[in-house]
Amino acid sequence: NLTSPLSPPKSPTPPPELLEGLLSQRFGPLPRPVTIARLRRGPDGGYEPTGDPTEVLERRQAANAKERERIRNLNSGFSQLRTLVPLVPRDRRPSKADTLRAAAQYIRLLRGVLEFSLRFTINIIIGGGHPKTDPRFPSSPIMLGFGEAHGIFLCFSAWN
Repeated sequence: NLTSPLSPPKSPTPPPELLEGLLSQRFGPLPRPVTIARLRRGPDGGYEPTGDPTEVLERRQAANAKERERIRNLNSGFSQLRTLVPLVPRDRRPSKADTLRAAAQYIRLLRGVLEFSLRFTINIIIGGGHPKTDPRFPSSPIMLGFGEAHGIFLCFSAWN
């Protein structure tokens, strides 16, 4: 039994024609669906539809499909980027903003590694020394770290 002793018995929903009349009496005029159309201003200052509504609807549907495809491609690109970037937070599904921040951070890390490696190589070539034997180099390997903010700490040494 769906009715409780405290609530009045439920009546079936009236047919749509009757329901529309009851709702419009209680709430005023109801919104009506309108066709999608381009409007142009008429001589009296009002707006009137122009063109074939079927053609406008087809163009709108084509534009919507194109936008859905664009968004699908964008989301696919972000999914691929998440797999490539090691600094993306793993405790939750990262947002697009998290992914972009992590990608930028990772690019800075790679640029730093590349610049350090290049300077290191140039010093060896120009100076003719080697880090393990040349006193101009520090006595222990130089460690670079990056990414502590995401609970990841990447390290590499200049030589082994």
